[in-house]
Amino acid sequence: MAAQPAVALVTDSYACCSALMTGAGGPAVLAPNVLTIGGRSYREGVDIGSEESVRLLRDHPREAALRPPSAAEYAELYAGLARQASAIISIHASREISESWANARAGALQVGHCPITVIDSRTLSAGQALLVMAARRMINQGRSADNIVRALRSATEQVYSIFYVENTAALFANRVLEPAHAILSAMIGVRPVLTVENGRLTAMEKVKTRAQAVERLVEYAVEFGNGVDGVLLQPKVQATELTRQLLERLATEVPGHRFQTAACSGSLAMLLGTDVMGIVILDEEMDGDSWPQK
Repeated sequence: MAAQPAVALVTDSYACCSALMTGAGGPAVLAPNVLTIGGRSYREGVDIGSEESVRLLRDHPREAALRPPSAAEYAELYAGLARQASAIISIHASREISESWANARAGALQVGHCPITVIDSRTLSAGQALLVMAARRMINQGRSADNIVRALRSATEQVYSIFYVENTAALFANRVLEPAHAILSAMIGVRPVLTVENGRLTAMEKVKTRAQAVERLVEYAVEFGNGVDGVLLQPKVQATELTRQLLERLATEVPGHRFQTAACSGSLAMLLGTDVMGIVILDEEMDGDSWPQK
Protein backbone atom coordinates (compact mmCIF):
# COMPACT_ATOMS: atom_id res chain seq x y z
CA MET A 1 0.00 0.00 0.00
CA ALA A 2 1.34 3.44 -0.92
CA ALA A 3 2.16 5.82 1.90
CA GLN A 4 -0.33 8.58 2.60
CA PRO A 5 0.76 12.07 1.52
CA ALA A 6 2.26 14.00 4.41
CA VAL A 7 0.97 17.17 6.03
CA ALA A 8 3.11 20.09 4.82
CA LEU A 9 4.26 22.72 7.31
CA VAL A 10 4.91 26.37 6.40
CA THR A 11 6.05 29.36 8.45
CA ASP A 12 7.31 32.89 7.80
CA SER A 13 10.79 34.02 8.71
CA TYR A 14 9.77 35.84 11.89
CA ALA A 15 10.32 32.30 13.22
CA CYS A 16 13.75 32.10 11.58
CA CYS A 17 15.85 31.04 14.55
CA SER A 18 18.32 28.72 12.80
CA ALA A 19 19.28 26.90 16.01
CA LEU A 20 15.63 25.93 16.50
CA MET A 21 14.31 25.42 12.98
CA THR A 22 16.70 22.65 11.95
CA GLY A 23 16.68 19.16 13.36
CA ALA A 24 15.17 15.71 13.13
CA GLY A 25 12.08 15.37 10.98
CA GLY A 26 12.98 18.06 8.47
CA PRO A 27 12.36 21.79 8.61
CA ALA A 28 9.20 23.70 7.84
CA VAL A 29 9.00 25.33 4.42
CA LEU A 30 10.09 28.93 4.94
CA ALA A 31 8.27 31.89 3.41
CA PRO A 32 10.94 34.56 3.83
CA ASN A 33 10.43 38.16 4.82
CA VAL A 34 12.37 40.48 2.53
CA LEU A 35 14.78 42.68 4.48
CA THR A 36 16.04 45.81 2.76
CA ILE A 37 19.14 47.11 4.53
CA GLY A 38 21.46 49.81 3.24
CA GLY A 39 19.83 49.79 -0.19
CA ARG A 40 20.04 46.02 -0.78
CA SER A 41 17.25 43.47 -0.40
CA TYR A 42 17.65 39.99 1.08
CA ARG A 43 15.30 37.03 1.57
CA GLU A 44 15.65 36.25 5.26
CA GLY A 45 16.91 32.76 5.92
CA VAL A 46 17.70 32.29 2.21
CA ASP A 47 20.04 35.09 1.12
CA ILE A 48 21.08 36.18 4.60
CA GLY A 49 21.31 34.65 8.06
CA SER A 50 20.47 36.04 11.47
CA GLU A 51 23.90 37.24 12.55
CA GLU A 52 24.74 38.93 9.24
CA SER A 53 21.38 40.72 9.08
CA VAL A 54 21.79 42.01 12.65
CA ARG A 55 25.32 43.21 11.82
CA LEU A 56 24.06 45.09 8.77
CA LEU A 57 21.23 46.62 10.79
CA ARG A 58 23.78 47.97 13.26
CA ASP A 59 25.66 49.57 10.37
CA HIS A 60 22.52 50.97 8.65
CA PRO A 61 19.93 51.56 11.39
CA ARG A 62 18.07 54.25 9.44
CA GLU A 63 18.11 52.44 6.09
CA ALA A 64 16.06 49.35 6.84
CA ALA A 65 12.63 48.05 5.85
CA LEU A 66 10.80 44.73 6.05
CA ARG A 67 8.29 43.28 3.61
CA PRO A 68 6.41 40.09 4.52
CA PRO A 69 5.60 37.53 1.80
CA SER A 70 2.77 38.70 -0.44
CA ALA A 71 -0.53 36.88 -1.02
CA ALA A 72 0.70 35.92 -4.50
CA GLU A 73 3.93 34.48 -3.09
CA TYR A 74 1.99 32.44 -0.56
CA ALA A 75 -0.41 31.20 -3.26
CA GLU A 76 2.52 30.04 -5.40
CA LEU A 77 4.15 28.30 -2.42
CA TYR A 78 0.93 26.57 -1.36
CA ALA A 79 0.12 25.48 -4.93
CA GLY A 80 3.51 23.77 -5.19
CA LEU A 81 3.12 21.97 -1.87
CA ALA A 82 -0.47 20.97 -2.61
CA ARG A 83 0.68 18.71 -5.45
CA GLN A 84 2.01 16.19 -2.92
CA ALA A 85 0.62 17.14 0.50
CA SER A 86 -2.61 15.85 2.03
CA ALA A 87 -3.01 19.17 3.89
CA ILE A 88 -1.00 22.32 4.64
CA ILE A 89 -0.60 23.97 8.04
CA SER A 90 0.86 27.48 7.92
CA ILE A 91 2.00 29.15 11.19
CA HIS A 92 2.60 32.90 11.23
CA ALA A 93 3.69 35.84 13.34
CA SER A 94 0.90 37.59 15.21
CA ARG A 95 -1.50 39.48 12.95
CA GLU A 96 -1.07 42.43 15.35
CA ILE A 97 2.63 42.59 14.46
CA SER A 98 2.92 41.48 10.85
CA GLU A 99 0.79 41.34 7.70
CA SER A 100 2.12 37.85 7.00
CA TRP A 101 -0.94 36.05 8.45
CA ALA A 102 -3.39 38.15 6.41
CA ASN A 103 -1.37 37.64 3.23
CA ALA A 104 -1.18 33.90 3.88
CA ARG A 105 -4.96 33.74 4.32
CA ALA A 106 -5.46 35.58 1.05
CA GLY A 107 -3.00 33.30 -0.70
CA ALA A 108 -4.67 30.16 0.66
CA LEU A 109 -8.00 31.22 -0.86
CA GLN A 110 -6.39 31.01 -4.29
CA VAL A 111 -5.57 27.29 -3.87
CA GLY A 112 -8.69 25.14 -3.95
CA HIS A 113 -7.50 21.54 -4.21
CA CYS A 114 -5.79 21.07 -0.81
CA PRO A 115 -6.98 21.92 2.72
CA ILE A 116 -4.89 24.83 4.06
CA THR A 117 -5.11 26.06 7.66
CA VAL A 118 -3.44 29.41 8.40
CA ILE A 119 -2.72 29.87 12.11
CA ASP A 120 -2.04 33.14 13.90
CA SER A 121 0.63 32.17 16.45
CA ARG A 122 -0.23 35.27 18.53
CA THR A 123 3.51 35.64 19.07
CA LEU A 124 6.72 35.88 17.02
CA SER A 125 10.35 34.83 16.89
CA ALA A 126 11.28 31.92 19.16
CA GLY A 127 7.69 31.52 20.38
CA GLN A 128 6.55 31.00 16.82
CA ALA A 129 9.49 28.63 16.20
CA LEU A 130 8.52 26.52 19.23
CA LEU A 131 5.02 26.09 17.80
CA VAL A 132 6.53 25.07 14.46
CA MET A 133 8.73 22.50 16.20
CA ALA A 134 5.71 21.10 18.06
CA ALA A 135 3.78 20.84 14.79
CA ARG A 136 6.71 19.02 13.19
CA ARG A 137 6.78 16.49 16.04
CA MET A 138 3.07 15.82 15.61
CA ILE A 139 3.46 15.37 11.85
CA ASN A 140 6.26 12.86 12.49
CA GLN A 141 3.95 11.01 14.90
CA GLY A 142 1.43 10.58 12.12
CA ARG A 143 -1.26 12.84 13.61
CA SER A 144 -4.06 14.01 11.37
CA ALA A 145 -4.08 17.62 10.20
CA ASP A 146 -7.26 18.33 12.21
CA ASN A 147 -5.68 16.94 15.38
CA ILE A 148 -2.53 19.01 14.88
CA VAL A 149 -4.52 22.19 14.23
CA ARG A 150 -6.58 21.72 17.42
CA ALA A 151 -3.42 21.23 19.49
CA LEU A 152 -1.71 24.25 17.93
CA ARG A 153 -4.69 26.56 18.48
CA SER A 154 -4.60 25.60 22.15
CA ALA A 155 -0.83 25.97 22.29
CA THR A 156 -0.92 29.57 21.08
CA GLU A 157 -2.30 30.43 24.52
CA GLN A 158 0.67 28.71 26.20
CA VAL A 159 3.54 30.74 24.70
CA TYR A 160 5.06 33.34 26.99
CA SER A 161 7.71 35.88 26.03
CA ILE A 162 9.78 38.56 27.76
CA PHE A 163 12.32 40.85 26.05
CA TYR A 164 14.88 43.24 27.47
CA VAL A 165 15.72 46.01 24.98
CA GLU A 166 18.78 48.23 25.46
CA ASN A 167 18.14 50.77 22.68
CA THR A 168 14.67 52.26 22.26
CA ALA A 169 15.17 53.78 18.78
CA ALA A 170 13.55 50.87 16.92
CA LEU A 171 10.73 50.66 19.48
CA PHE A 172 9.97 54.32 18.84
CA ALA A 173 10.23 54.02 15.05
CA ASN A 174 7.91 50.99 15.02
CA ARG A 175 5.46 52.54 17.52
CA VAL A 176 5.97 49.74 20.01
CA LEU A 177 6.58 52.46 22.60
CA GLU A 178 4.83 55.80 22.69
CA PRO A 179 7.19 58.69 21.84
CA ALA A 180 6.97 60.09 25.36
CA HIS A 181 8.03 56.76 26.85
CA ALA A 182 10.94 56.40 24.44
CA ILE A 183 12.18 59.93 25.14
CA LEU A 184 11.84 59.45 28.89
CA SER A 185 13.76 56.18 28.72
CA ALA A 186 16.61 57.88 26.88
CA MET A 187 16.67 60.86 29.26
CA ILE A 188 16.77 59.00 32.56
CA GLY A 189 18.71 55.96 31.39
CA VAL A 190 16.12 53.23 31.83
CA ARG A 191 15.43 50.38 29.44
CA PRO A 192 12.09 48.68 28.74
CA VAL A 193 11.12 45.10 29.44
CA LEU A 194 8.45 43.93 26.99
CA THR A 195 6.06 41.01 26.77
CA VAL A 196 3.50 39.79 24.23
CA GLU A 197 -0.14 40.06 25.32
CA ASN A 198 -3.03 39.17 23.02
CA GLY A 199 -0.59 39.16 20.14
CA ARG A 200 0.69 42.66 20.87
CA LEU A 201 4.04 43.83 22.20
CA THR A 202 3.48 45.57 25.53
CA ALA A 203 5.85 47.33 27.93
CA MET A 204 5.83 45.54 31.31
CA GLU A 205 8.27 47.69 33.26
CA LYS A 206 11.65 49.44 33.04
CA VAL A 207 15.06 48.62 34.48
CA LYS A 208 18.18 50.74 34.90
CA THR A 209 20.97 48.18 34.74
CA ARG A 210 21.79 44.91 33.02
CA ALA A 211 21.92 43.24 36.44
CA GLN A 212 18.31 44.29 37.01
CA ALA A 213 17.40 42.98 33.57
CA VAL A 214 18.93 39.58 34.35
CA GLU A 215 17.04 39.52 37.65
CA ARG A 216 13.73 40.28 35.94
CA LEU A 217 14.23 37.65 33.23
CA VAL A 218 15.07 35.02 35.84
CA GLU A 219 12.03 35.98 37.93
CA TYR A 220 9.87 35.53 34.85
CA ALA A 221 11.22 32.02 34.19
CA VAL A 222 10.77 31.01 37.84
CA GLU A 223 7.01 31.58 37.51
CA PHE A 224 6.70 28.41 35.41
CA GLY A 225 6.88 24.83 36.62
CA ASN A 226 9.60 22.37 35.74
CA GLY A 227 9.79 20.59 32.41
CA VAL A 228 8.92 23.44 30.03
CA ASP A 229 10.65 24.29 26.77
CA GLY A 230 12.54 27.55 27.02
CA VAL A 231 14.59 29.59 24.58
CA LEU A 232 17.10 32.25 25.51
CA LEU A 233 17.34 34.81 22.70
CA GLN A 234 20.56 36.78 22.31
CA PRO A 235 21.94 39.28 19.77
CA LYS A 236 24.66 36.94 18.44
CA VAL A 237 25.16 33.26 17.72
CA GLN A 238 28.05 33.16 20.21
CA ALA A 239 27.10 33.62 23.84
CA THR A 240 27.66 37.10 25.26
CA GLU A 241 28.70 37.85 28.83
CA LEU A 242 25.09 38.75 29.59
CA THR A 243 23.96 35.40 28.16
CA ARG A 244 26.43 33.53 30.37
CA GLN A 245 25.24 35.40 33.46
CA LEU A 246 21.64 34.62 32.63
CA LEU A 247 22.29 30.92 31.96
CA GLU A 248 24.16 30.58 35.25
CA ARG A 249 21.27 32.14 37.16
CA LEU A 250 18.70 30.02 35.33
CA ALA A 251 20.63 26.83 36.07
CA THR A 252 20.52 27.70 39.77
CA GLU A 253 16.99 29.08 40.06
CA VAL A 254 15.10 26.83 37.63
CA PRO A 255 17.16 23.64 37.24
CA GLY A 256 14.18 21.71 35.83
CA HIS A 257 13.85 23.95 32.79
CA ARG A 258 15.39 23.11 29.41
CA PHE A 259 16.80 26.25 27.78
CA GLN A 260 18.21 26.48 24.29
CA THR A 261 20.01 29.56 23.00
CA ALA A 262 19.25 31.19 19.67
CA ALA A 263 20.33 34.34 17.89
CA CYS A 264 17.72 37.02 17.23
CA SER A 265 16.55 37.10 13.63
CA GLY A 266 16.85 40.14 11.41
CA SER A 267 13.06 40.53 11.50
CA LEU A 268 13.04 40.69 15.30
CA ALA A 269 16.04 43.06 15.35
CA MET A 270 14.30 45.33 12.86
CA LEU A 271 11.24 45.45 15.14
CA LEU A 272 12.90 45.70 18.57
CA GLY A 273 16.46 46.76 17.84
CA THR A 274 19.77 44.93 17.56
CA ASP A 275 20.46 44.66 21.30
CA VAL A 276 17.73 42.37 22.58
CA MET A 277 17.77 39.63 25.20
CA GLY A 278 14.72 37.50 25.77
CA ILE A 279 13.24 34.39 27.28
CA VAL A 280 10.47 32.53 25.47
CA ILE A 281 8.64 29.61 27.08
CA LEU A 282 6.16 27.09 25.73
CA ASP A 283 4.27 25.72 28.72
CA GLU A 284 3.27 22.18 27.83
CA GLU A 285 0.92 21.68 30.78
CA MET A 286 -1.83 20.79 28.35
CA ASP A 287 -4.18 17.94 27.50
CA GLY A 288 -1.96 14.90 27.14
CA ASP A 289 -4.19 13.49 24.37
CA SER A 290 -3.59 16.50 22.16
CA TRP A 291 -0.01 17.53 22.91
CA PRO A 292 2.94 15.74 21.27
CA GLN A 293 5.09 13.59 23.48
CA LYS A 294 8.83 13.98 22.97
